[in-house]
Amino acid sequence: MKERIEQLLHDAEQKIRDARSETGLQEVRANILGKQGSLTGLLKELPRLDASLRPEMGRVVNEAKNKLSALIDARREELKLKASAVPPDFDCTVPGLPPLSGGLHPITQMRYDLDDAFRSMGFEIFQEDDITSELYAFDKLNFPPNHPARESMDTYWLEGHDRGAAGEKLCLRPHLTGPADVLAHRASLAAADEAPHINLKARLHEREEPGAHPYRHLASEHLGQDAPDHDLAQTCVFWVSSIDRKEGVVLL
Repeated sequence: MKERIEQLLHDAEQKIRDARSETGLQEVRANILGKQGSLTGLLKELPRLDASLRPEMGRVVNEAKNKLSALIDARREELKLKASAVPPDFDCTVPGLPPLSGGLHPITQMRYDLDDAFRSMGFEIFQEDDITSELYAFDKLNFPPNHPARESMDTYWLEGHDRGAAGEKLCLRPHLTGPADVLAHRASLAAADEAPHINLKARLHEREEPGAHPYRHLASEHLGQDAPDHDLAQTCVFWVSSIDRKEGVVLL
């Protein structure tokens, strides 16, 4: 049996050295030290040996097992080091791959460009909330109490806030209408030293027929109090030109 152990040890050492990956090394370990491994099979034969030979053969088998376990662990560390080693022909002076640069969504970029254009003309920018009340969405705009736009078929009313007084009924903003928003910002208007120029923007939520257009879209309104018509036309030309990415062609 001692000769069998020595032969097994010699063959196992060669297989461990020949392993080229951790997966292959794990297979070698299973074939030798696993439950059905060759060395495990020798351990199972010990009870059948003569009682005088068992201690010696048990010691030899355990020494072989410990030696093979140590060789497998050492080979595993060696394979890990080789996996992370730099190839000898690697040129460190070659430029690496540049990282991919992100960018803003076109709609977001357009909104930023519009804000910059209006700020450059002295406009104040107001960002409206997604949620408003029946008071500002309808009552202050003189919508009749029975107007169809107030119905749930046209407006998204918030569950739990769809009853009560006009100021208590809340909905997703159905439209962006200057007069109501000007009232909301009357403090800023009253403090203005000159006629105000205001840009209002918000996300609108409207119930529409399927396929008509997205239920949520962006809207922008512009108020120039006491501004002559030619100023309004020049304003339109300026802000359209400022966001045109092609050749500055403006169609009004």
